Amino acid sequence: MKKKYYYKKQNLNGREIYIYNDELMNSYKKLSNYLRRIWSIKTKSRQNIIKDIKECLSNGNRIIMDNDNCLTFSNERPTLIIRGDIHHFFSSVNKRIIYKKMMTKDCLSIEKVNLIKNIIFDKNIKGLPQGNPLSSSLSEIYLMEFDNFINLKFEPIIYERFVDDFIIVLSGNEFDFNSIKKDISDKLKKLNLYLSDKKFSITKISEPILKKLKQSSIQNNYHLFDFLGYEFSLLSVPKNIIIQNSNSQCKKGEKLLIVNISISNVKLKKYKSKINKYFLDYKKNKRSNSFWILKYRVENIFCGVITLDSKSNIQKIGLPYGYSEVNNYNKYFQLYGELVFLCKKYKLNNFKRYEIMKDLHQYSDIKEYNFNIKNRIINYNSMNVKILFNILSNISLKYFRKKSLNKKSYNKKYIIKKIFSIIYGNK
Repeated sequence: MKKKYYYKKQNLNGREIYIYNDELMNSYKKLSNYLRRIWSIKTKSRQNIIKDIKECLSNGNRIIMDNDNCLTFSNERPTLIIRGDIHHFFSSVNKRIIYKKMMTKDCLSIEKVNLIKNIIFDKNIKGLPQGNPLSSSLSEIYLMEFDNFINLKFEPIIYERFVDDFIIVLSGNEFDFNSIKKDISDKLKKLNLYLSDKKFSITKISEPILKKLKQSSIQNNYHLFDFLGYEFSLLSVPKNIIIQNSNSQCKKGEKLLIVNISISNVKLKKYKSKINKYFLDYKKNKRSNSFWILKYRVENIFCGVITLDSKSNIQKIGLPYGYSEVNNYNKYFQLYGELVFLCKKYKLNNFKRYEIMKDLHQYSDIKEYNFNIKNRIINYNSMNVKILFNILSNISLKYFRKKSLNKKSYNKKYIIKKIFSIIYGNK
């Protein structure tokens, strides 16, 4: 008898997410890992991609400024930066194309083929289902042809793709902007995919632009592109503020171009909206535990937090981990300013302000290029059971009324997951 596959759909931030039971999830994960091996799929993490882009733009040239490492822009290398996004990628994948690609491999068992067919021939699933572990591997296989085209057609200094977001850095002045976009768009159309016009951009870094930045009498910030939540720009700074430069002697009054990396304005706006929502929830909720929920929500944004996900895997959250490649912290300071404003707006008393700010006070005197992640780490996994239970008691009236720990509550993993499910309303 043929095995039935069940799933349910959930709308998350405008995306349709597919949820499977544990047994099916494990089967799809195993198949996904298997496909990665036989197709030799190697994907970089988001942070490693950003690191490689930094090295490309700077050619590895480093300086010391404000006691922190910064990267100088290498004007001999990248001249053209193409930033693109595939519009509605997962739902646009042609499943017949991906199925034909899969069937070129003769090492798939009947069980594995059936798992793939379960996605390909399900009429209720449009494209590849987000939330299914197999979709990430299938998407990489599907886009291999596109990746090969970019590398052969443009011979880029660097080409990076993170799922449906990509960036291409080219050297030279012989490229035509219109033909570049057309070539990329035409190739995607053959795969039933389309470029997002809103997110497509071509930035040319020419000699006149570099010369103007270097000779400017004021400090300029020249925007290059946004990618994966980061904003890249060139910042011109006087050489006399450089503490150390390993490659050359610095002459007073000259300008040096720094590869400036910060949180993108879009992400900053989202963080501000999130914090505003947390304060609004606090105002609406009259229970005594609402303040503590607010405190831990704010803490989990500003601090580097080590916790556990729903599957008991170690999870790192918060700005210091989510944006570890940032080297300009002005927007951190802006976000901190929003927090200070909201504390005043909602008339938090001295005790509550102290509780929220006590682990964040160093944000108030952030230096532009100096921010130490090690001072802001909160590791729930290293806390003892008593401390964890105190946190749980603060955020839950149910546990606050208990005078002692029950047997189940001595399980650290249980307490940690319970804390975060209450903080974010996943009871």
